[in-house]
Parts: sequence; structure tokens; C-alpha cells
Amino acid sequence: WTFTIGSKKYDPLEVEESRFHDIDTKYYTKDLHKAAFVLPRFVEQLTK
Repeated sequence: WTFTIGSKKYDPLEVEESRFHDIDTKYYTKDLHKAAFVLPRFVEQLTK
């Protein structure tokens, strides 16, 4: 499966922490959110 996002207005790496401050999540964290957008090294090299 895949996840795709495109926006000229929103940055998917920007996490508005105030939205999640009072929500107790079992798996979601700010760091996990950012890690979801990390490219594998071989893909990173292809985009250079």
C-alpha cells in the first residue's frame, strides 16, 4: 500500500503539537510521524 500527499499550503512534516497534546495515543508520536516520510537511501540517491 502507499500514502501520497501533495499540497502547496501544508507541510506534511510540520506537526502541530497542540492538536495532540491531550490525546493519549498508543502508537503515534511526533517522531514517528516525521519518520514516515523518510526515503530509503537508494531512493534518496535516485532523486539527486
